[in-house]
Amino acid sequence: LAVTDGSSSSGEISALSDNMMKALTELNSKVDILAMSDNSELQEEISDSSEKILDTINELHKKVDILAQEDNSAIQGDIEEIKELIKTGQTKSGISPDGEIAAKLDEILQTLDSSDDKISKTLELLHNKVDILASADDSDIREEIQSIKDLIETQKEAFESDTGDAKSQEISSHLQKLIGEINKIEKNVSELDLEKNSRDIKDSVMTAILSAMDQVSFVEETEEIKDFVEEKTNAINQTLLDVKRQLNSISNSGGDMDFYSYTLQDVESDFAKLRLTLNEISASASSSNEFGVISANINRMAKTLEQLQINLAARNNSAPDLKADFDKLSEDILSLSARTNKILLNSTESQRIMSLSLEDFSRRSTQLENRLNELDNKQIDSRLSLIEGKIDETVSSGKVLQNVMMYLGEWMDGTSETISSIYDKSLKAASVPELLENLKLSVPEQTDLLKVVEDKFEEQQSRIDRLEQKLEKALEMLSDYDENIITAKIDRLDKQLAKLSENIEKLTAYVDEE
Repeated sequence: LAVTDGSSSSGEISALSDNMMKALTELNSKVDILAMSDNSELQEEISDSSEKILDTINELHKKVDILAQEDNSAIQGDIEEIKELIKTGQTKSGISPDGEIAAKLDEILQTLDSSDDKISKTLELLHNKVDILASADDSDIREEIQSIKDLIETQKEAFESDTGDAKSQEISSHLQKLIGEINKIEKNVSELDLEKNSRDIKDSVMTAILSAMDQVSFVEETEEIKDFVEEKTNAINQTLLDVKRQLNSISNSGGDMDFYSYTLQDVESDFAKLRLTLNEISASASSSNEFGVISANINRMAKTLEQLQINLAARNNSAPDLKADFDKLSEDILSLSARTNKILLNSTESQRIMSLSLEDFSRRSTQLENRLNELDNKQIDSRLSLIEGKIDETVSSGKVLQNVMMYLGEWMDGTSETISSIYDKSLKAASVPELLENLKLSVPEQTDLLKVVEDKFEEQQSRIDRLEQKLEKALEMLSDYDENIITAKIDRLDKQLAKLSENIEKLTAYVDEE
């Protein structure tokens, strides 16, 4: 019965493995078809499915690792007892010995291993194809082409807005042709060689842009702009020269007038001359048409003379204020001279006091140096001895910690081997419940004994669960104490010891010099 059940289980596992291989093969072919197409949504769906499959496999591996880390030393005796009972039941019932069942189980396990290898290889191939498909995405090239088209469209609209210029219309038509060339290039993009096509696209776009720019000539516009700029520059330079000449003449005339003193007598003589001139003009040209113009000029001259008289009066009134300012300036100079002399006297006294202070400081420094030379160094030596003892203790503790880490590594290596053996034995123990059920069906008279065995097995299973919980807690505690953290702490401790050693050497050298 056990052999029959093992063969049926093997058949079911083989069928399940074949179905899974067929599903993976179909998925692989779909990925190949997808690699030849350009559908980003299907790529994302396949990538998500692949990630979910990989996550499920990783979770299964984690569960198997946790199961492999269980310690079955406590249930080893019970398992041996169960094996003896099974052999006894097989002998009484005339069923085939345990070797045939073990052979069938080994055959099933080999079938599972071969199926797992095939599935793993297929998943790896699928993962590689998905990565290749993801890396072969041409969205960046299409976005770059679209940005170039948008830029050319913007420039085209800017030139179309200037309807009165024939050159603008010509440039707009060439830009439209350029957009058409880019559309043709974009349609001819092949999804199988994106890198090569991206270079070809850039070369084609640059060639089209250069050909469009070569057809538009800006030579005449450049010459006209240059002539206009030169003409305006010459006019501005001439205007500046005229302004400079006028400013020079005004400044020269003003400089000559500074040395001339225009008095009230000069004003009275000028008025007398004006009266004589007016009398002559009124006598000779009273009926002339130019009398109005001359009269206006004379009135303007009179206003100018009155303004000049006002300015002279203001200058004469400001002369006493200027004299007072000079007197005040002289007083300030005398006061400043007196203060300078006082500062010089004070500086001499300050220099004398400073020299005395420096001599006192030098004397005190000499006394302090003599006292330091006479100081006993026994206390410093005792402190250095204590520091050296602390350093030796720290070094020894560091060595002990390093040995502990080495022992911990060796223990982890031995534990991994023990866990592997536990995992193998737990796989064999997993088939015990099925064997017990088969024995109940085949040997009804031993039901009580099998019930006792089943209770024992359930009790051991509960103990396994408790051990599994404790093991998980231990793993959590070990995760908090990472080996890298301990190593980093040891490195920092070594650095601090090195710094302390350097400081002690410097202090020792200083004491030796003293």
